[in-house]
Amino acid sequence: IEETVSQVEKELGPVSGSVFVAGVLHPATATEELRVEDWERVHDTNVVGALRVAKTIVPQMKKRRYGRLVHIASWWGYYGHAFFAPYGSSKAALMSLTQSMAEELGPTGVTVNSVSPGMIDTPMHKSAIETEAAERNLSFEEMQAIEWAKIPIGYAGPPAAISDAVSFLLSRRSGYI
Repeated sequence: IEETVSQVEKELGPVSGSVFVAGVLHPATATEELRVEDWERVHDTNVVGALRVAKTIVPQMKKRRYGRLVHIASWWGYYGHAFFAPYGSSKAALMSLTQSMAEELGPTGVTVNSVSPGMIDTPMHKSAIETEAAERNLSFEEMQAIEWAKIPIGYAGPPAAISDAVSFLLSRRSGYI
């Protein structure tokens, strides 16, 4: 991370914004069968990674009294989901980390926010539907209809729905958020 930030600063100047998009899943697993290694891998990527990035770039942002950090969390972080304890708890932890950092850094001119997407039409989303469809002996279309029925708008959102929100949160217009 330090090497990458150094290279970016050398080529483009000081880092004024960062979007933490990293996220990994794990196989659907009952909690009592969960491997601690899977828990640690998911939390290390989804939460500790955000902390590592922040520790590298925040000091310079504070000195300049300006910066924008955006973490991509998930609606899965709002409450527990059977068989996905590591993922959901990692996104809940990321949301809590975001709130803590926002309180700490707000007075310094650095804002910290998170975006918590629901179902977004990505390869990861499609793969999850395929896996669950196979486990339930359903077609992809049947499983997709079941999942998309849970969404008030009726379908998985486009990736641009996230990037539009992130773009705003990185801008100077979001200074009070």
